[in-house]
Amino acid sequence: MNKVLLPGLVGLIILIFAACGSSDPTRAPEAAPPTAAPTAAAASAAPPTAAPTAAAASAAPATTGEKFEFQLVCISRTVKPCGLMAEFAERVGERTNGQIEIQMTSYPELGIGGADALRLVGSGTLGFAEMYSGYIGSDFPMVEMGELLGLFPDSATQKQVLKAIREDEIRLIKENFGGVVLFYVYYEDQFFWTKDPIEKLEDFQGLKTRAHSTALADLARGLGADGQVVPFAEVYTALERGILDAGVTNLTSGHSQKWHELTNYVIGPMPAAVHTLITMNQKRWDELPPDFQAILREEGERTDAENLASLDVWVEEGYDLMEQEGIVVSDFTPRMKEAIQQAAVDIILPNWVSRAGGYDTEAVRIFNEKVAPIVGIRVTPEGTAELID
Repeated sequence: MNKVLLPGLVGLIILIFAACGSSDPTRAPEAAPPTAAPTAAAASAAPPTAAPTAAAASAAPATTGEKFEFQLVCISRTVKPCGLMAEFAERVGERTNGQIEIQMTSYPELGIGGADALRLVGSGTLGFAEMYSGYIGSDFPMVEMGELLGLFPDSATQKQVLKAIREDEIRLIKENFGGVVLFYVYYEDQFFWTKDPIEKLEDFQGLKTRAHSTALADLARGLGADGQVVPFAEVYTALERGILDAGVTNLTSGHSQKWHELTNYVIGPMPAAVHTLITMNQKRWDELPPDFQAILREEGERTDAENLASLDVWVEEGYDLMEQEGIVVSDFTPRMKEAIQQAAVDIILPNWVSRAGGYDTEAVRIFNEKVAPIVGIRVTPEGTAELID
């Protein structure tokens, strides 16, 4: 009986394996199951209209195995744009599967002055940094063109100017300093933060105020104040010790530094906001594969767009914070506004022309071709400002 059953069992086992197909190495594998839906974090990396398409954002980078590490230096961790830069860094890390790692830091943490930023990025000492035009203007006056206080009647006009000169700024920083500008960062309009009320133009006389750019120091002089260069992180102590009577910054940034603890009034807004350039050292940029460069640019454009879209929200938040802290907010009087505009024509623009090298320079040519038609003021061959009819 065993002679009959044994061959039958062997045959049955062979049939079972044949039906399952597991013993056939030539059989094509079954289709892989669909991937899981993206996580919320990954979905948030898909950019808006100004950013890369959803398909581009979700696609894995072509480069694998290589890793690049950067420190991105911002002006201060406490201010809102630095938070947007941190989100930019996180998205770049996600889209490159961690192959680009960007760690956030700040100038105060590194013990570096912002005025040195352009040279430090150009030399490679800093690989990736936020550069404020008012800080780097001593090395490159051309970038101050978009923040010549008093030339702009409102923020909308200033944004037109920044858009008009953007290509030239980016090109000249690359040509002269070996920096690749990836995107811009914008701050809200600025105010004077004062211990005592500023109710009339004469109240500016002798006011010791923080100046974070040459143009701002020139404006302070035009108003009768004494502009003093003090790093942002040191303003609180300077106000506390009486070295300064006033500081200048936007409402949310000043609040983040607790200036409201030492001042009682803010007046403004100033007729120009601050813009900064997020810039990478050229050699570090050239080390990156093209697909990683594309991701950085795409996420930079996204951050740029998100920043602009956030400005009005930040402005409203700033006014709410002032109300909560009991800070009195006031506008410039007509006489103050007139004095600011006069300072722009008599002091700020002529001094900028002199620092840029005079009338026969590329900076002044760009100003007369692209900025003058927007603001209605041009530079004469004598280096003075002239109203356009």
